[in-house]
Amino acid sequence: MRNLNIKAVCFDYYGTLVDIGEPFEKIKNWFNDFLNKENSNILINEFYMNFSKQRAKYQFNLEFMTGYKILENSYRNACSKYGLKHHTLEFNEFISYLFSTPCAYGDANQTIRLLKEKYKVGLITNADNQILEQSITNQGFNFDFVITSEDARCNKPQPEIFRMAINHINVASRQTLMIGDSLSEDILGARDVGMNTIWINRENVKNRENVIKVNSIKEILNYL
Repeated sequence: MRNLNIKAVCFDYYGTLVDIGEPFEKIKNWFNDFLNKENSNILINEFYMNFSKQRAKYQFNLEFMTGYKILENSYRNACSKYGLKHHTLEFNEFISYLFSTPCAYGDANQTIRLLKEKYKVGLITNADNQILEQSITNQGFNFDFVITSEDARCNKPQPEIFRMAINHINVASRQTLMIGDSLSEDILGARDVGMNTIWINRENVKNRENVIKVNSIKEILNYL
């Protein structure tokens, strides 16, 4: 990759630059507290399974919805199924906090600062604008460009979001590098539109794909 004429470096955000952990485990815990207040006879696993089914339907709907709205609607529909009064305001506040407060990985900011000395550096991420902007501010990131699923009205790995970024930064796909923690969404999606890729594989997941893998953000510098 050192011999390639890379002009722009694109990062995924959640799970790549910031440690989001297991957000849906935290959502499940919120539901558990909610059920204890509203109706403790309803099993948390059943409620959560219904929520997950609702969420899957919205995600695969042809009409684009923000992640925030998908979660809200899925929660409200699950409440309706069990005859529960929903606490939408409290749930939305929890979701906003959950996705705006995760901390950056320790090597993220420094690596980005070093990359910005040579390249345009920005985001291509499945995220809602308002929450993402708050998180970026909280973590002190400074990007040259940010392309979200809300901007593109589609989610990775759909090619439109990658093409929107390529057009925005006005470089050829072969001159861009996509870095992310999801093999299917970030790496294979970007590769399908001709971008170079590096997979951040912190868990050393086994795979048969012929892709460059690193265990940390700072290791990217070895390839540029």
